[in-house]
Amino acid sequence: MQTIKNLTHHQDNNKLRITFDWPAETTQVHIAKENDFTKAKLFTLQEYKSSGGFVTSKSPGITNYYIFPSKQESGQNIPTGEAAHISYTHQTIIHFQLEEKTDQYKHHKLTLQSEAHIPAATLYYVKNDHPPQSITDGIKYPIEAIRQAPLTRIIRTNKDEYIKLFLKDGENLYKLEGK
Repeated sequence: MQTIKNLTHHQDNNKLRITFDWPAETTQVHIAKENDFTKAKLFTLQEYKSSGGFVTSKSPGITNYYIFPSKQESGQNIPTGEAAHISYTHQTIIHFQLEEKTDQYKHHKLTLQSEAHIPAATLYYVKNDHPPQSITDGIKYPIEAIRQAPLTRIIRTNKDEYIKLFLKDGENLYKLEGK
């Protein structure tokens, strides 16, 4: 039985490159994303050599790939070995901008944008009478889901109150960037 060995991945810009030791006497493999073998992609040794591995676009979050050797027999693609598995995590960047204007109140204009959908209650802003240091350092308000279009919210506070943006505890699939 043929096996895929030394499976690794590398991330460059928006691409994911998966490399492995190609099984001897195999001219093709199938690559399935998220264990959906009905949509497995046929990938040949020639394609592997010309591209330096299997190259695909990165998907936000955790993604799993399954690669298994195969052969063509009577017009059918037949697995000739067990599937090898590799996972990777791509942090989705959430861009934010927080502007402040003051009259008798503070008006905070919060603009959020992401390369992918961000579920509701992934982000919170925290309000307190001093600059919040953590998600538990004040009153916590959830932010609704973010689509790819910018989400803008005006948050009104008293002049002596501050707000700060936080990811929910334990959230590591997202990264905040901005000011």
